[in-house]
Amino acid sequence: MSQAEGLTMEVPPGSISKSRAFAIIACITCITGVGNLLSGLLTVCIPVIATDLHIPPELELWPTSAFALACGCTLLPCGAAADVLGCCRACLVGALFQTASAVGSGLSATSTQLIALRVTAGLAASCCLPGAVGVAAHTFPSNHSPRLRSIAFASMGGGHAVGFGLGLVLGGVFSDTIGWRWGFYATAVLNGAVLLLALWALPPIDSPLNNNTLTRLAQDVDWIGALIISASLALLSYELAVATGSNSLCFPLNIALLVVAITLLPVFAFWMHRQTRNSRPALIPNALWTNIPFTSICMTVCLVWGSLNASEQLTALYLQDIRDLSPLTSSLYFLPAPICGALVNLATGLCLPYLRPSLAVPAGCLISGLAPLLLATLCKTTGPSYWAGVFQAMALNPLGADLMYTIANLVMTASFPNHMQALAGGVFNMLAQIGKSVGIATSAVIARRVSIDLETKEGVLQGYRAGWWYDFALGSTSFFLGIIFSLLPYDYPILWSTTPTPSAHYDHFETHLRFLHASPPLIPRILHIVISLGLIGLISKLYKPSESNMLFDGASLVLYMCGITVYIANIVKGLRLVSGGKYGAELAGPGEENGQILGREDSLKVLAASNTILALVLVGVLVLQAGQWYAERKDAEESQSLGSEPAKKSAAAKKKN
Repeated sequence: MSQAEGLTMEVPPGSISKSRAFAIIACITCITGVGNLLSGLLTVCIPVIATDLHIPPELELWPTSAFALACGCTLLPCGAAADVLGCCRACLVGALFQTASAVGSGLSATSTQLIALRVTAGLAASCCLPGAVGVAAHTFPSNHSPRLRSIAFASMGGGHAVGFGLGLVLGGVFSDTIGWRWGFYATAVLNGAVLLLALWALPPIDSPLNNNTLTRLAQDVDWIGALIISASLALLSYELAVATGSNSLCFPLNIALLVVAITLLPVFAFWMHRQTRNSRPALIPNALWTNIPFTSICMTVCLVWGSLNASEQLTALYLQDIRDLSPLTSSLYFLPAPICGALVNLATGLCLPYLRPSLAVPAGCLISGLAPLLLATLCKTTGPSYWAGVFQAMALNPLGADLMYTIANLVMTASFPNHMQALAGGVFNMLAQIGKSVGIATSAVIARRVSIDLETKEGVLQGYRAGWWYDFALGSTSFFLGIIFSLLPYDYPILWSTTPTPSAHYDHFETHLRFLHASPPLIPRILHIVISLGLIGLISKLYKPSESNMLFDGASLVLYMCGITVYIANIVKGLRLVSGGKYGAELAGPGEENGQILGREDSLKVLAASNTILALVLVGVLVLQAGQWYAERKDAEESQSLGSEPAKKSAAAKKKN
């Protein structure tokens, strides 16, 4: 047996006792949950930390964003290295660095030190996350321990929620008593205890480090590709973070860095193609993205993670800066989020064998998208009360992310061979962390731009509302991608594959469509209510129309009506035909020509094409609405600048006199 096989082989069934198995699950859950614990701590403590360390307002979100940036940019090479060095070894090294960075963060005397140590914590998390996924996949094989495997992945997802909740509590309690630094010290003690348990519980590492291993590490990992994509992601995230400044993106250096970051993306794709063509190691082979379920759920998780974390950060600032609540009270307001997240992961782990991911993913996205909508519409400077909006938003916010984390890990480990599972885990968690960093940064940019010239609480709240509306848009887009995850694996082979579609695929497609059509009446009613609300909203915007309404809303309404027509004429009718099981000649009445009625395969092709048409139409509506918002925003800025010029001239004339 080669060394590579020894590092990634599955544990023989029955070789691990139940107590040892649950100890392993507890270790990888705690090790991966520490990052979320510190995120929860920072969520409620950042206003206090900013005061103590004199962090300027435009850098208040940098400690959180820096962690996600460092973690996302190094997950890929760390995931590849874990496949070579061993997943257990990666977990232990990452846990050690997590402990050290937590101690250092508590000792920070300046904002620069804190941000640098948060970067170190991100590097440590990039070792822990793919390593933990690999440990779970290798220790609990799907063909021998499917239930323990499901429990392990659900526990890691639940550990994120519990860790975040524990961080909220620790941050609130310590900030109001002995100081926020003790939150980091307590985290370091907890992580050190888990590290000691992991040394005993995790499966032993059979292959020691030697010259052969180090040679394989240098040759079998695409370090050049890792450098290209990490540099691109780091520069893009940096540009989004510095954009919170008033005119930061106008600086020549930042423009140059942005151009370099965008240029590196096609360079990375070209390098992957070159490595694959020459039969050399490729960090993320371009063929990986042809796995439709993996690609769509990765994109969905990226958006949901961004919406989740950005909403939480804006809510923490709202509660403490607008409502003047203490850190302890704010942390208590956040507690429904980790509690509901933990319950969802527990239910997912128990019900996973009976759960349909194709329906669970879009349902979770839809529910999570309601949280920023509630915050944007209900939050004011004097209210609402906790039970009249904030509680519901905090309870709904994490449901989609926690549900998809478990499903995504299972889809990922089922889609790739054992020797690529740690790398696939790195890709998945990289996109989640990059989504978190981008979501926080872009929400901060929008909030700062909207309230840039306003110093009152109401003015600042306008910026927070704009950020929540943006997060709602991210949630809505993730719901759309969830629908793609549900249907694209069936539509793609029928519409876009160059190979003939086997008849068995049509059978699977029919089974899926019958399942959708047989859903409880409440689901189509909710869907029809949402469709009606969209139509009413577009029509109401045409009342007393302006030039902007006629151009953007008129075109949006035309596209929306085209989508409704496709839905009624093709999708609804097609679902009824599939449920009836009759096609072609079976539907022909007396005197009708059989050739005028579509057969089974053609009817299913029309349904698949209708899904694609509907997706493109809805994307067009979103693009038009975004264009309208941008045009109105620019028009308001120009009007404001023109109105301020006479005042400036009169003020200058008075000074001369």
